[in-house]
Amino acid sequence: MFQLYRSPLPAALTDRWQARWEANQAAIKGFDHPQLHLRWLALVATVRPATELAVWRIPSTGDCFFAFERRKPKHAVPIGGILTDRHAILTPPAGLPAAGVLELLRHCGLETWSFDHLPSIQSALQPFTNQIDPAYTIRLPQGADKYFEQLAVRHRNWCEQQRRKRRKLERELGTLRFELHQADPHALQALIDWKEQQLIRQGIYNCYREGWVRELLYQTMQTQSEGFSGCLSCLYAGDELIATLLGQRSGTVFNAWIPSYQPSRGSYSPGTILQLELIRKLAAEGIQQIDLGRGHNPLKAKLANHLDHLAIGIVDRRPWRNRVRKFLRRSIHAWEATYLGSSTLNISRKMKHRFRNARFQASDG
Repeated sequence: MFQLYRSPLPAALTDRWQARWEANQAAIKGFDHPQLHLRWLALVATVRPATELAVWRIPSTGDCFFAFERRKPKHAVPIGGILTDRHAILTPPAGLPAAGVLELLRHCGLETWSFDHLPSIQSALQPFTNQIDPAYTIRLPQGADKYFEQLAVRHRNWCEQQRRKRRKLERELGTLRFELHQADPHALQALIDWKEQQLIRQGIYNCYREGWVRELLYQTMQTQSEGFSGCLSCLYAGDELIATLLGQRSGTVFNAWIPSYQPSRGSYSPGTILQLELIRKLAAEGIQQIDLGRGHNPLKAKLANHLDHLAIGIVDRRPWRNRVRKFLRRSIHAWEATYLGSSTLNISRKMKHRFRNARFQASDG
């Protein structure tokens, strides 16, 4: 049996499939991320009309769930677009063979599906994987005190530096106050404004100009359900908001999704202070894992005590294109390894981001 649901997803859909969806999640280690929760799919579907859900019942195996966004008639990408932190094909414990993935795409009327935050443990997708990237994670099996004790051993000077900055901040701006969750539109708007300023300074594509992105952030902040909830954490110095982080919680896993801070207070490291407060508070509330996301930065590297691995690649039902793609990728990687290739790649990325920003500015004018 195969069923394909298109956005807007029927209201009763989540109730109908929730138990089977959650059973698939629980059966596979590492699939308990908030963005693999059915409620996250329902949220995204309200702002992205091209969101679809395929349900494939395989005899003697069970139900397979595949959520995607159709970008072209025969090409799909993960739900959530640029805001995705995790996606997967939710299969029964027995999983799917590579041929089963191709059959699933055929049922959906797709030729290709790109992925870039897929848990590398999903063996059915390994033949289609081009790259594996680390994802930084904080694990808290023994609570916050033990975590901070180990952090101090690994980065003693850095921890002392953060304590000095905190004392200076309180001395000059006022007493610090941390709120784990505030469903405050003004605080969310501050996060968006600061994030936009950061992206503009870096010359990176500003996705926060798009209406659907702002709406998804707002809906996430407002969602407070039993299995999935948004969390807008705020740090104040006196009455002044100086840092925010919009995250998502599911069970004992927290996704530190979008952090931001007031640029004029950057010398105090308010974003770091917020994340340290957040770790302590989440541990007290029973969170066992905090996902810091894919991609390296110094703060993630210091805070993390574990690395997960996420796969990047594309499923293509046309075998000859897979072979051509792998050949081109090997050639590109060899070119990037040279000094000239690395310089050219950096220039190309900057030009691409600036072009996309210019396009959105023109469309808003």
